[in-house]
Amino acid sequence: MKHPQASQYDPTCDAYRYLREGVLLWDAPPSHMQAPQTVRLVTQDGVYPMTSWLEPPFLADPDVVDKVCAVILSLPNNQMYLVSVQRDQYIDPIEVMPASLCPVPSVLVDVYEMLQMIGTPALRRFVHDVFSLRSVFLPFWTATAGSKHHAWPGGLAGHSLEVTRSVVDVMASRTKRPVNFTSLEYELGVITALLHDVGKTVGYTDEGYCTERALVLGHELLGVELIRKPMDALRVARPDLAEALTALLLSRTRFSNGRYRLEAIRQVVSKADRESAKRNTKPR
Repeated sequence: MKHPQASQYDPTCDAYRYLREGVLLWDAPPSHMQAPQTVRLVTQDGVYPMTSWLEPPFLADPDVVDKVCAVILSLPNNQMYLVSVQRDQYIDPIEVMPASLCPVPSVLVDVYEMLQMIGTPALRRFVHDVFSLRSVFLPFWTATAGSKHHAWPGGLAGHSLEVTRSVVDVMASRTKRPVNFTSLEYELGVITALLHDVGKTVGYTDEGYCTERALVLGHELLGVELIRKPMDALRVARPDLAEALTALLLSRTRFSNGRYRLEAIRQVVSKADRESAKRNTKPR
């Protein structure tokens, strides 16, 4: 079925079509969709609103964003249409995110580069799965870190990056680190630092107030609850790493006596967290 505004152009012309990888954000849940639908395609270059006449997607997991390789029809009248999609679960949700969406300059690029340090396949997949969650994909980069520090749009990502940088600096230093961390302990520290406040993506209202659940449970527990599905997948592949990350994100490490020195990792992350909150530096 042709859209009336598209009829003055030849939609079969290859000059108007192109292929893009990205994430589709549907304006309505698939179960409530009726064509045509307004959708947004998130790519490295930006966010593009377009019209879709496709059948509603049947998403395997409604909590995960729709990662696709899409054929786009872009007409000279600035109208854009979604022609076809092929879903690809392996698309990196951070790599396709435009840096301009994060109000804090360069944070997204710096986080992406820092995550290249993670070499363990199961942990790389875990991070990929966390940032593929609808409640993390966009909100992590745009949310505030709260009302007490980094209380501005993008503050959560900026604070998380500051903490991660400090943890990397300490754990990789021969003079600053409290113990000689293994490569896996180092990777656990990096991921814990980056995700230690991930629960704040669902812990505040649009007006900036704590939700009732956040007041009762705290953002640490909200965070572990939020990333339950990625953690369950990690637990299947590497139960030791899943248990270690759960303990670290909940700060339940004081009496840990497993293969990883979790209390030492937690102390490094906690100190970096306190110092970043104290500085409370807003980028210019």
